[in-house]
Amino acid sequence: MIKAKNLNIYFKEKSLIKNANFELPKGSLTCLLGPNGSGKSTLIRTLAHMHSGYEGSIQIKNQPIEHIQGENLSKYLAVVLTDKPQVPMTVEELVSTGRFPYTSFMDKLTLKDKAIIDKTLNFINLQKYKSRDITTLSDGELQRAMIARALVQETPVILLDEPFSHLDIPHQVEILLLLKKLAQEQNKTILFSTHQWNFVQDVANQFLLIHHQKIIAQNPDDMISSGILEKVFHHKMLIFDKHNRIFKIKRQ
Repeated sequence: MIKAKNLNIYFKEKSLIKNANFELPKGSLTCLLGPNGSGKSTLIRTLAHMHSGYEGSIQIKNQPIEHIQGENLSKYLAVVLTDKPQVPMTVEELVSTGRFPYTSFMDKLTLKDKAIIDKTLNFINLQKYKSRDITTLSDGELQRAMIARALVQETPVILLDEPFSHLDIPHQVEILLLLKKLAQEQNKTILFSTHQWNFVQDVANQFLLIHHQKIIAQNPDDMISSGILEKVFHHKMLIFDKHNRIFKIKRQ
């Protein structure tokens, strides 16, 4: 679905990622891992054509991303960033903005648009919140609303930057399982960035790991056996329990 070839990414003339080659298959849930400052957010923005500092090839459905312009790109991929909307509006109003690639020049929602919004609110268990002001929502509820907005775009690809940030453990698990459900049941290609290895290792189909400006695409077993996971997240106060496949704090 998305292919990156010989991808070099820069930010303010600083090289972040060098010669990356990877593919995000249709119906897959891919987790992007890497230390703070390694370029996870910039990679997601680059794949979404929101960051122009790159060289190489990015293709969506075998089309170069630079050939897909404006609203047409919004029909291919949806993006959920860490930015929170600041304008007061209801959940339904927020979610409905995801239909903008399909609305008329007057931004008027059709019966079809409204049906898609209602179906999505039901699917993501937000129907009872549809009239709530988003400023009154918990972080977990708002994150689900942001994902619902992406879903109503009806795109084959969804990119999410740190979707679990500021969420407690139950809500992290809830969002993660929702993403897995979307990939499996709706055959969507989903890429999300996180630091939460302990939660995602048994759910994601594929991992992209940023290490020393390189992107390593591996499954969890290979990441553990090669020792690359320990190298990337090495810290004197952490140990990696290979038997249980999790990071632990060293006992004092």
